[in-house]
Amino acid sequence: MSDATPLTSLNAIKLSARQVAGTFVAPPAFETLLHADNVVLTGPRGSGKTTLLKMMQSEALERWAGPDADVARDSARAIGVFIGADRTWNEQLAMPGEEISESIRTALTAAAFTTHVFRSIGEAMDYRLRGPQDGVISPHRRAVLAPEDERILANRLSTLAATPLQLNSIASFRAALSDRLGTIGELRTRARRGVEVEPPDWVDLDCLVIADAMVEAFNLTALEPDQKWALLFDELELAPVELVENLLGALRGAQPRLLFKLSLAPANERFAVLEHEHAPVPGQDYEHVPLTYARKLPALKFAKALVSETISRVGGLSAPPVERILGHGALDSRDDFDGDEVTPSNAYSVGSPLWKSMDRLRKHDKTFENYLAQNGIDLDHLDNLDPKKRAARLRKIRNIVVVREFFRADDGRRRSRKSFSLYAGADSILSLPDGNPRMIIALVRQLFPVIDARTVNGRVSVPMQSAATEATLTRFLSLLEAQQAVKVHGKSVALMDLVDRIGDSLAVRLVEQPFSDNVALTFRVPKDLHPEIKTLFIRGINAGAFINIPPKNGNARLSGDVVGRQFRLSHMLATKYGLPIHLTPATSLADHIPQTWLQAPGRGQIVAVGGEEALFALDGES
Repeated sequence: MSDATPLTSLNAIKLSARQVAGTFVAPPAFETLLHADNVVLTGPRGSGKTTLLKMMQSEALERWAGPDADVARDSARAIGVFIGADRTWNEQLAMPGEEISESIRTALTAAAFTTHVFRSIGEAMDYRLRGPQDGVISPHRRAVLAPEDERILANRLSTLAATPLQLNSIASFRAALSDRLGTIGELRTRARRGVEVEPPDWVDLDCLVIADAMVEAFNLTALEPDQKWALLFDELELAPVELVENLLGALRGAQPRLLFKLSLAPANERFAVLEHEHAPVPGQDYEHVPLTYARKLPALKFAKALVSETISRVGGLSAPPVERILGHGALDSRDDFDGDEVTPSNAYSVGSPLWKSMDRLRKHDKTFENYLAQNGIDLDHLDNLDPKKRAARLRKIRNIVVVREFFRADDGRRRSRKSFSLYAGADSILSLPDGNPRMIIALVRQLFPVIDARTVNGRVSVPMQSAATEATLTRFLSLLEAQQAVKVHGKSVALMDLVDRIGDSLAVRLVEQPFSDNVALTFRVPKDLHPEIKTLFIRGINAGAFINIPPKNGNARLSGDVVGRQFRLSHMLATKYGLPIHLTPATSLADHIPQTWLQAPGRGQIVAVGGEEALFALDGES
């Protein structure tokens, strides 16, 4: 496995459905995606949106060999039609100095979108009739048509799509639509050159109405009148606003045979259409499936499964538990702000590494010594306590103590130290990607440059784990640094400027302020945040830097402003600033940034993103 592969190259959009199936490990969201009718899928880059949508296709389901594959094939009753975003949906026709009619631009954009949808439907139909059998584990919704029936169907589809051709097969229908895309490209080129363009009549076809009629024609011909078809739209943030709004509005189910599974970035102004009085209702018309994890346990479970599958697939080996390969580290516990403690109780016994950290900290941190006294914790006689009671008293502070002791100098100031070794150990290092499959695979490639029997039966050392973490963090930072900056009071502010301000402030709060078992290391967005900083914050959400924390057991809502919502830094960023990887209470984001990044009282509170109000898809537990 190469260690030189950037995060951006680990992209399912470049893989066929069968290639995706060959490497697929189901995240928690997959079950919801399978069983729900209409779905809005949200997540930052690399969170697996494209992979999940491609797995809804028959070609992928037929070749998936995972432990739940048979159940998935039975559950996926709709025919999946994957429709990847294309640059022609949102391409600016005008060159510098040229003026192109807005009506021409709109017409050709809509025609390109419609033609892609029709061609994708044709591809799904063709696969059902004659898809390759190699590698198929179990067929999914295959169909058989007599040649004459297929000819009649192909001509019906041609009529619906306004392709004036006599066709003999679904394959010839697909070819006709490919020709149409060529025609659209020619019209675009002529418009750019200033040549007057007269759009053909087919640019006015109603995409979803015709798509529904097409699948109805196939259903009737195949004698399956009740068959549903799911249109799987990927990367819709690249599509024009009007097209996305039409699809979001279609979630109410006006087309009886069509289902919709839509993939978008989590912070997206286009969700405004769901705020209207007659908009689709979550839980009734659609399900929101977020691909971020506020709490680490679901993400950790998925990461371990993905790592084990990768080792088995690449090395051809039966992978041992990842804990045996990566060991246990100083922060390896699954305790959470409101979760369950599963750390062995003997981890807190006198003389243990955790006990030594607490002992060192109390010797040069008077505030921690006072905390122990006030809470009746006698470190020198911990063994006199029942192990369960001992763990209950110390579990809340264990990671705070470990990190604080690691970074706190004798004078109480924060000292500069590389912190990557702190995050060694299976539970810690595999929590860092926050369940992001692309980052998990990048981390695996760093941890295991070579996968063989010696590797998986041995132990990856702490220095190797530290190097892998640092390399993966560096690649993640390069993605964040590529985000567009904003101007605040005439000065350029980049996303990493904002991230650094927050991370450094949280680190000081953790290490230098008086010890607290309730130190606030998450933050809420204030209403007086400067509009341009809010824009930057939204870009950070979509890039995976900021993770939303919904109320525990609360329902994930799709829309709403970021103001008042609770966030944390991604766990991978915690390694840059030296922060624990468990949840804490929140403070205001305003406590961590310059006052110049806030608005003066009385000014408007509009989030400026492309001139429209920005709305946010709240991430919850899947």
